[in-house]
Amino acid sequence: MSQKRKTKLLHKIAPYIYKCAMLAITATCRVKIHGINNINSIKSQGNSWIYSIWHNNVLISPWALKNQNVTVMVSESGDGEIISRSVHLFGNTTVRGSTSKNSAKATRQALKALRNNNPVAITPDGPRGPKYELQEGVLFLAALAKTPIIPFHAECSRQWEFNSWDKLKLPKPFSTIHLYYGDAINIDREQLNTDIDSLKGQVQQSMMDIVDYATNAAKNRA
Repeated sequence: MSQKRKTKLLHKIAPYIYKCAMLAITATCRVKIHGINNINSIKSQGNSWIYSIWHNNVLISPWALKNQNVTVMVSESGDGEIISRSVHLFGNTTVRGSTSKNSAKATRQALKALRNNNPVAITPDGPRGPKYELQEGVLFLAALAKTPIIPFHAECSRQWEFNSWDKLKLPKPFSTIHLYYGDAINIDREQLNTDIDSLKGQVQQSMMDIVDYATNAAKNRA
């Protein structure tokens, strides 16, 4: 079998293996949700929002956000193909591209989803990092769509951590999974043009705050 056919086969099979594994693992876990009122408040006004999720959550977030009509921005890499198919298996959709490649096309598609009142999810330190360093694309998308950013993060009381640049995480069986929804952040278009560094720092700090909250809750088994 040629390498090309092997790759295509992997892209078809891996998402189903991933879904079965996630469903089997999470069936044994407790799930604690924090800050869901931040989402419910936006929903009650009939508005959309942008999930801003660090890249080390890409294995858990398709399951955590399943069946929410989320449009997820996924890179066009080989790994991105597996993630994209996995997202679809969990009841959401994708646009392909990132802040570093085909960003204009992906941004147009994401804007269309937001204007149709569907949430969008972005990993602002992906696809190559550095870890926990926010890229500016999520700010411009939020400003263009006049849509708030909701930081989202998941941590588990017991989890595998892979030796990747982002320290990718996967819950272990019988763990407690903490899902954190941060406060809504509105991006002022004028400030984006005049003081982007300040806005970037604000969003990055808000995302790191919920990482800290989730990590402490997981460690303390709160």
